[in-house]
Parts: sequence; structure tokens; C-alpha cells
Amino acid sequence: MQSESVAVAATDTRGKHRISAELKRLEQETSGLRIVCDSEVALYLIAAAVASDNHIVMGLIG
Repeated sequence: MQSESVAVAATDTRGKHRISAELKRLEQETSGLRIVCDSEVALYLIAAAVASDNHIVMGLIG
């Protein structure tokens, strides 16, 4: 009986570690995706601002 309890406890601990490691991996992966997404949004906003400034300048010149 006691050896069964030890085996179950060891399996449970391995399961917890496996889940914890997978959760950490997913958190790192999604953090990287957020950085890429934020960078793309920032580049889009910069491009839009530059385009907007160019239209204003062209309006003043033309």
C-alpha cells in the first residue's frame, strides 16, 4: 500500500513539474509574439505619421 502511495506521489510531482515547464514555455512564446506584434503596430504608426506629414508638406508646397 505504502509503495503505491509513493509511486502516485512521484508521478504527481513529475506531472506538476511537466505542467509548470510547459506553462513557462508558453508564457515565453506568447511574450515574444506580443513584442513582435507591438513592434509591427509601432512601425505602422510611424509610417502613418510620416505619410501624414508628407501630405501636409505637399499641401503647403502645391
